[in-house]
Amino acid sequence: MFWVCCSLLVRSAVILAGAEGARRSMRHSTAADRHRILIAAFSLLLLWPLLSAVLPELPISLPLRGTGDGIVTVQQTVTSFLQSDVAPHSSVSWALILWLCGVVLVLIPVALGYRRIGRIARRATLLEDEQWQTLLTEECSRLRLRQTPVLMICAGAATPFTFGVLRPRILLPADCQQWTPVRRRAVLLHELAHIQRHDLLWQLFANVATSLWWFQPLCWWNRSNLRRESERACDAMVVQAGILPSEYARELLAIAQTVPPDLCRSTVGLAMVQPGELESRLHAILRPPSMVLRKRSVVAITALIGVTVSASALSIFPEQSSLPGGYKVKRTLMSGLLASAGLSAVALGAPALSNNTTAMTATQAPHYNAAAKDPRAGDEQSSNEKIVRVGGNVAQANLVKKVQPIYPVSAKQAHIQGQVQLDVKISKEGVPYDLQVVSSPSDDLAQSAVEAVQQWRYRPTLLNGEPVAVSTVVNVNYTLSR
Repeated sequence: MFWVCCSLLVRSAVILAGAEGARRSMRHSTAADRHRILIAAFSLLLLWPLLSAVLPELPISLPLRGTGDGIVTVQQTVTSFLQSDVAPHSSVSWALILWLCGVVLVLIPVALGYRRIGRIARRATLLEDEQWQTLLTEECSRLRLRQTPVLMICAGAATPFTFGVLRPRILLPADCQQWTPVRRRAVLLHELAHIQRHDLLWQLFANVATSLWWFQPLCWWNRSNLRRESERACDAMVVQAGILPSEYARELLAIAQTVPPDLCRSTVGLAMVQPGELESRLHAILRPPSMVLRKRSVVAITALIGVTVSASALSIFPEQSSLPGGYKVKRTLMSGLLASAGLSAVALGAPALSNNTTAMTATQAPHYNAAAKDPRAGDEQSSNEKIVRVGGNVAQANLVKKVQPIYPVSAKQAHIQGQVQLDVKISKEGVPYDLQVVSSPSDDLAQSAVEAVQQWRYRPTLLNGEPVAVSTVVNVNYTLSR
């Protein structure tokens, strides 16, 4: 699980850092181009789990320092005979629960923002001023907007504000009817530019992506940059419409002086002025890019796609037994995709590790369940079926096929050794069908032991002449030679 979390953070960071690097390298290009790069980064970030699941694995072994030989010994402990009911096995992934809690916590401010804007919209009134409506019609026609937004006026509005993904509305302060024609046109052009560029939809898209990747700090950073670039792109459209940069900068500064310093940032709407962003915007307005390098944005997005595909396919972690480190991520993501579709990861023939919530003492390592079922295991044991607890000597005598566990290279490199204790259930046909890790020094050693023991085969254990399912304990000792 540790390697899975590290891989998620590292690979997503590669995608987002690549987008940020491309954005900074295009500082002399237009804000619209930089905005496209950030949108592409969020899109690729959401597509990356699917790409990781379907692309073939390309493992790259890292050069490892000499760690000496590792010795693996296996024994089945002697236990008392016991006949008891088998409780239904339940598995809860605490990592999934933690992730879902984070998603909910991130989406709460978004939901509250929509609620707050809804209250403001209910208090607002339609702006029926003839001059405003004429200007709105002219600019919508010039920008070829399919849907004309609604102009609203509210006494509580401190700055012009655009909201509404499906039904765009522009909220104006109460004193907007006293504005000069230049300010009216500049404000309206800026807000209409947001609507033409679908910035509200892209901001919502970034909010959803950030909620899903809340544990990645670069995702929050890129979301803020996306908002900044959208404002600068709209500023550029205002200047391109014929308003002098000096006049627009003056009007923008005058509007900013009326905004309270404690103005809250909204995550669901686009305010014309945001605290802390005015200086950089004025600089961009007064010093526009000398040339438009649209081809560079296409090259940057193409390179970002290449980085995403590489991050999805390449495995750069040390190889553990015969399983590349990146394959853990691939298998985990594929299991999640299949689970969301109502399928079972067993169909892939790949064992999966997940947290087990059975009771354990404070000194025990976390439990894991490897419940991949072999096709030869027969029918799955029912929840009320009797399972016989057998001694290690009995189970050892019935063992007909034994696969020796492999000491993981990463564990040897980290000088990790110790004992992995497995509670193994064996079907009537002699196939291990449910393995639980009772204790283990590390996830790597636990996975190595589980993968080996799952391939063991036993003679059927007879009770009163009838084959029965049995349960035993297997200890796998990993020792580094000195």
